[in-house]
Formats: sequence, C-alpha cells, structure tokens
Amino acid sequence: MNMHMKNKTSGYAAPDPNAVCDAAAVKTADQFTLRRITARDQHLICDLRHVMRENQTQFWRRFGVTQTQGSRFERGRPVPLAVLMLIRLYLLHSIDDRDLQQVGCAQFDAGGVSPGA
Repeated sequence: MNMHMKNKTSGYAAPDPNAVCDAAAVKTADQFTLRRITARDQHLICDLRHVMRENQTQFWRRFGVTQTQGSRFERGRPVPLAVLMLIRLYLLHSIDDRDLQQVGCAQFDAGGVSPGA
C-alpha cells in the first residue's frame, strides 16, 4: 500500500488515510481504552501536520488535545481511542475543521446544540 499521496499544490506527500488504523489496545487503570500507535502511524500523523504546515499546538487543538499531549502521542505514547477515531475521520475527509469546532464549542457542552442541527 502506498502510504503517501502526492499533494499537487505543496509538493508534499500527504499520508494515506487508510494507514492510521494499526494499533494495539492497551487498558489503563482508569479503564479508558488507549491505542499504542505504530511507528508508521507516528510518521503519518507528523507528515500530515507538516503537509498542513501547522505546529503541534495548531494541529492537535482541533482534536481537543494539548500540545504536550500531542507531542507525547507523536513519540509513541498511547492515544485515546476517541482521538484516533477523530484523526482517521479527518484523514478520510468524513469530518472537517468546522465539524470539529462545532462539537468542541461551549454551546454544545451547555446543551445548546440539538442532535442533527
């Protein structure tokens, strides 16, 4: 499988969205399911961030992750399954920044956005 797709405008090779899926489940004391990402996935995520020309703060913020956490994930620390799922959906273009902003806003947290809105 080709892990990268050539971006015509920037000349960078964008990660293949189907590649961020190889992960082994890890159970923690608090019983949240985390995924230890593979070395290939680490490179894919970093490649995506570089293709987008974003620093860690800009890139990880869209997924509700701090720069410190994102840096740890990029170095191979276990990633919450929900974050990996968001990244995969983002790579598949199933969701975009607008969708991520909508579910991350205070209005949504306060119950002001109805499902299907």
